[in-house]
Amino acid sequence: MHEARRLSILLNHLNIHVDQEQQQNSLSSNSCSSSSSSKQQQIIYNIPSNASDLNFKGDDHHLELPADESLHRYHLMLKRKDQPLYDQLPTKSLSSLKAFHSKDCKSLASRLLQTAEKTIFDKGYTAAREAVWKILNQETFTIDNEWQDQQLRLQIVSQFREFIKNKPITTQVMNENIFFFLGALESAIQYDTSFTAALVVSMQLFGTCIYKLGTGRHQYLLNDLNSGRDIGSFCMTELTHGSNTRAIETTAHYDHDKKEFIINSPSESSYKYWIGNTAFFGTKTCVFAQLYVNNENKGVHVFVVPIRDQDTLDMYPGITIKDIGSKNGWRGVANGCLRFDHVRIPASALLNKYGDIDTSGNYTSQIKDENVRFALTLAALSMGRLLYIAGPTFALRAGLTTAIRYAHQRRQFGGKDGKENLIWEYPTHLNMMLPMVAISHAFHSGMVTLAHEWASVNNSNMEDFHAVVSGIKAYVCEYVTPALRELRVACGGHGYSSNNRINILMNDMDVFNTAEGDATVLYIQVAKFLLGKASKKANNNPVLKLVLSAEPKAAQNVNLLTFENQAKALAFRVKSLLEKCSTSIAKHMKDKKDAQTAFNLALVDVIELARSYIELEMLFRLDKSLIKNAADEQVKQVFKTLSDIYALTIIKQNLSYYLVYQYFDIDTSKKVMDDILPHLYQTVNPDILEIVDSFNIPDSLLRAPLGLSNNQSYVKRTLQSIGFKAPTIE
Repeated sequence: MHEARRLSILLNHLNIHVDQEQQQNSLSSNSCSSSSSSKQQQIIYNIPSNASDLNFKGDDHHLELPADESLHRYHLMLKRKDQPLYDQLPTKSLSSLKAFHSKDCKSLASRLLQTAEKTIFDKGYTAAREAVWKILNQETFTIDNEWQDQQLRLQIVSQFREFIKNKPITTQVMNENIFFFLGALESAIQYDTSFTAALVVSMQLFGTCIYKLGTGRHQYLLNDLNSGRDIGSFCMTELTHGSNTRAIETTAHYDHDKKEFIINSPSESSYKYWIGNTAFFGTKTCVFAQLYVNNENKGVHVFVVPIRDQDTLDMYPGITIKDIGSKNGWRGVANGCLRFDHVRIPASALLNKYGDIDTSGNYTSQIKDENVRFALTLAALSMGRLLYIAGPTFALRAGLTTAIRYAHQRRQFGGKDGKENLIWEYPTHLNMMLPMVAISHAFHSGMVTLAHEWASVNNSNMEDFHAVVSGIKAYVCEYVTPALRELRVACGGHGYSSNNRINILMNDMDVFNTAEGDATVLYIQVAKFLLGKASKKANNNPVLKLVLSAEPKAAQNVNLLTFENQAKALAFRVKSLLEKCSTSIAKHMKDKKDAQTAFNLALVDVIELARSYIELEMLFRLDKSLIKNAADEQVKQVFKTLSDIYALTIIKQNLSYYLVYQYFDIDTSKKVMDDILPHLYQTVNPDILEIVDSFNIPDSLLRAPLGLSNNQSYVKRTLQSIGFKAPTIE
């Protein structure tokens, strides 16, 4: 009954047309009658009133909503088609790992996949992905591309609760086994970005705050979270402060007499904004606030604040939450704006790993330096940036799967024999998409190698990890959205249709550019790391060593199809930009500028320095993750060609730089553009469909008629998806 009432209340929260009196009447109701449900449904979705259209399924009261019947039937058909392979899961060994659309484990697609997952298979990555696949293949889990925001939000929370009941992952597991979490994340992103965001905000952001910053007294919070009783959120960002966390305005004053903290929003600019999972259904949140003890500011600390009753969803006194409205992406995420009006919480609500209040009411911490304490607080959450590398990488691969498979079926204009050509045969398609395929492998390699580093990171190498994960996150996110736009355009009008989902992915990935820090802020962190390391000269990092020893000019007739020469070329650009930035900053300092102003005046070159270093890092990681782990010689050659395309694409994009600084001569530059890259495209082209299959996306999760596995006609599937029955289509 409590769950039914909670869902009834949630319907009213989502009902943008219901007036205040109707909402009050519903909130006072103790049951969810079919007649009231029908009335709410009619108001929200403006469809015929029918009590059977909106119901609670089974004993667990899962909420079902009507969908567009044609699209709904089509998505269920795809699930049933994929069912036979789901029944064979889980995969028993690496050698039996099969790409989803491969006929057997010896196919090139499967061997490519086996290589990509060689170092993570036995760490739980593959098992987690397949476990989540099986959950999402249940008919309960359907996201139709045409649902409007309010319907999508309601379905997301309903499905999220159902998902948690299956116990696929806990906050403890995702923090103790990053590989397991990334495997689960791959499946979730393939399914839906908003669903994934609800999962990450609650289980990872909220949960990790408690797990990493709390102590034993907070264990009960994780129990409620892992059971789905609580849905958590993460209250850091304010209207005027996002990246600059130290300057947030929200306060937490300690009242020793009552052993309570008073959480308060002292100004309009301090209202917490863009807080996921809060607008309608969140129950607890982790609030970042300035801690005051005896009227002395002890810096930013984190507090667990209940915001709604778990059973009724009634907001607690002093809490005001407003829905911030529709967004360009992540439409199913219920973002809210929160105001705290002297909200009292017990002293135990402080996450006290790095600072606490003793029995006398004094602040205590084993870490005396406030800067170090603050850094450790944020470092505990750095796993988030790794997730923001994974998400766009998986989305890019989904877009590539759709666009490349479609291009191998769609014909346009004719040849001499009068037969229309496949659009994949046009060099413009290869020139656009093959670099994207190569770069997606660089991104995936970055994710895998960083996951290994995260699993073994300690205080001695945290600085290196933090710099690289920040930079790759920035690079991946700024690349993927425009890449998806190009893929959308390459699919013509069909790409514009939400039915094929590329435009949905494009909008969803656009959000990643600012979540967890925008590119400029993250690149600044990378550049400061590089400038600091360069001043020390000695370093054990092989990438930095290569940078510091880079030669000012390439050898004549240099062979750019070797890893060594590609790495040297990329390292030269990093070194020259490093020297340029150092010189510029020093000059501004001589002009009596303060250090921060001097750095800011060099910001354009600073950002380019960071970007160039990340490009070099990813080349090294491609070699380490894929080429050196190749299952056999054929696989090695495929990955080597993709690595070559990646490196030469970066060089081509920056040829003007190499010419201005005379690293390459004109003949070498022309050779890159006119000979080497076109040759590499033709080398990898015969294997491209196998490479796409190795991305391993089930048709039921791809949900794009243009991009289904290659023995299926996109014409037939497109018509089926809008309601034509299969037998009537030739």
